[in-house]
Amino acid sequence: MSRDPQHDRLHELLEALANESLTSEQHAELQALLRDQPEAQQRYLAFMDLHVGLRTSVVGGKARAAGRLDPPDRPDTPAARALPLTKLATKRLAAMVSIAALVLVMIAGVLVLQRKDQPRIAAVEPVRLKQSAGTEFFEQAVPPVGGSLEYQREYALTSGMVELRFPN
Repeated sequence: MSRDPQHDRLHELLEALANESLTSEQHAELQALLRDQPEAQQRYLAFMDLHVGLRTSVVGGKARAAGRLDPPDRPDTPAARALPLTKLATKRLAAMVSIAALVLVMIAGVLVLQRKDQPRIAAVEPVRLKQSAGTEFFEQAVPPVGGSLEYQREYALTSGMVELRFPN
């Protein structure tokens, strides 16, 4: 046994938790022990991993199938029948998720690079007003001679004459 009384008390509380005989006072004491002590937190996690591993191997294994163990007191639902993930399974799952995320990032990068390789449309030179004589546009101001007309806009000439220069 350990010579540390705090470690012994933690072990007693964990045993009571595993046996489902933990009182509310003991529960509060266990929370206080775990709150500020990283070593106690590690021991708690290791104890719970061991307890869950033993329970799932005995209850989920041949002993239960042979009828030597009573089923645990829990509802018979798919979620209750699901085995908890072990540390190895959790690490494998995390690795697979990381690899999937990496593949998605790579695919997005390839798509972005392909998009950059496409030829871009050159900047459109504006249409310029070369000459005008008594020019009036419908609800539009006439730009000065040499000025440009807005791109992709319709102009309705209501009076006068206009000469435009288009880009080559």
